[in-house]
Amino acid sequence: MAVVRYSQMITSEFLQAYTRDHTLAQIHQGATMPEVQAAQLYSYSYGHIVFDALLGRYEGLAARMEPLTEYEECVDFGDVELALIEADDPAAWSYRNEVNFHHLNHHMQKMWLPLITGGWEHPDGQRAAGHFSMNGLALEGLKYYVLVNDYTAHKTPEALEDPVVKGILSRFTGAMQEFDATIATLNWAKKYPNITVIPAPAQFEHSTGGTGTNANADLLVIDFVNDRTVGVQIKTLATERERRRYDPDRIVVVDSADLGNVRVIPDKHDKTKQTTRPWPGLIAAARVDAIPTKGKLDIKPKYIPYLLAKKMQARMQLRGSRVDYNNASAVIGKKILEKL
Repeated sequence: MAVVRYSQMITSEFLQAYTRDHTLAQIHQGATMPEVQAAQLYSYSYGHIVFDALLGRYEGLAARMEPLTEYEECVDFGDVELALIEADDPAAWSYRNEVNFHHLNHHMQKMWLPLITGGWEHPDGQRAAGHFSMNGLALEGLKYYVLVNDYTAHKTPEALEDPVVKGILSRFTGAMQEFDATIATLNWAKKYPNITVIPAPAQFEHSTGGTGTNANADLLVIDFVNDRTVGVQIKTLATERERRRYDPDRIVVVDSADLGNVRVIPDKHDKTKQTTRPWPGLIAAARVDAIPTKGKLDIKPKYIPYLLAKKMQARMQLRGSRVDYNNASAVIGKKILEKL
């Protein structure tokens, strides 16, 4: 069956929905905490690199990456997140999404190589970079999954309805959904050496272009050989009306219906009935469980005991749940290919 293509726009046309240069007010989105502002500037600087690389302006890109890499090495994301939670300003946690680029990019640095050099270092480079990124995201996602599950298991329903608690858990859930969707997208992309996947920098998360529809993206899928780019917007649960809000030529909307990271649980009002609920973190846990620890490995032997412990933890958290992230990858990949 022929693939339906919504658009044949080249990358320069894709970029027309976005603005390369923003004012400080646009960059900071009202944030005043130094930790948040630094993370926003870091993301914004990567946005400049994306624009220039996708328009063929490669000169000096590697040198411009150096201070950004230094930021990643010097600033622990956990410290940024903790500062948000412990801030005196009750509104500080609302900026959690503003620092999420740092959270994703920490594990996806290797995926930037084709934008800086024009390709992978060796024929197996894309697969190796993809597996490295998926494993890092999965281990990080598992950490949040365990944290949230343990916390909610020991709290009363009334305590979980506290607005502050709900706000924190909501942001954690959103972060886990981004990990799950990114893992699935990377798993699909590893079949295509002409494609890379990167987290969308600030300019793409806050679209200021005039396409008439929302072009905000959480991920960018870039075919650097055929000059095509598609954005991926990640939701926990998206209605059809919400999906229609997004630019049909530029954006693929992904939610738990696509990912399959759901659980069937008893209805809280009628125990004889069951309801299906999004369950972000399941794909991260399933990926950790699938990380190989025998045979020819990309990891150093000294990390094997750590991985074995994490695999046991993931298996306990899955509690027999079957999550086929290969199927999720196929569903998402089909949608992406329709727009590339």
